[in-house]
Amino acid sequence: MNVLGIDIGYSNLKLAFGKRGSEPKVLLRPAGAAPADRLGEMITGKKDEDFLRVVVNGTPFVAGLSPDRAELWSRELHEDYPSTESYRALFHAGLLLSELEHIDILVTGLPVSQYLNQDLRNRLQSLMAGEHQVTPRRRITVENVKVVPQPVGGFVDHVWNLKDSSEFEDSRVLVVDPGFFSVDCPTMRESKQGIPRSPPACCMLRDVLTSSALGVDSPVMPHTA
Repeated sequence: MNVLGIDIGYSNLKLAFGKRGSEPKVLLRPAGAAPADRLGEMITGKKDEDFLRVVVNGTPFVAGLSPDRAELWSRELHEDYPSTESYRALFHAGLLLSELEHIDILVTGLPVSQYLNQDLRNRLQSLMAGEHQVTPRRRITVENVKVVPQPVGGFVDHVWNLKDSSEFEDSRVLVVDPGFFSVDCPTMRESKQGIPRSPPACCMLRDVLTSSALGVDSPVMPHTA
């Protein structure tokens, strides 16, 4: 059984994939994506491409490159990110990088505030399930899609790698997941995946960085997602 875990973020594309029960292969790529004709020219004259070429609804896209490389394409930074062509391009790039023709189970995540919306979860599952034309000559099929709260991934990975995870059996654990668009801070109980018990903090890291760059003395106002 082929399994793919994919996290399409605002900064990075993260993958873990392989046969069920075996050690997964892990990859990390920058989360830049744009139509191929919007890619800026490299002034160094390097010919080696450090990105992937995919198609989205028949349109050639490049994906897996630094966001600042796509200087002729606006970066997507909003709650409806999964509905964008850039997100779909990164999804197709992730499928290509997995080197799998058929994926039995795909696991992905949403920020906590979006995960709690059943309609959003259903839409993301519909987007990712089925047959995908990722390049003009290649199609990849995804059978089943499971959507989880994004912070669950880091928590499960930590528990999985412990020699003794018994300390978490009766614990209430706070997981802090700082991202470029939002910061999630859910609590979890007894090492069980479930709906997080606390709402996410929604102060964008990009706002913090922007304010720091501008030398603003006043605190950053949280962005409500």
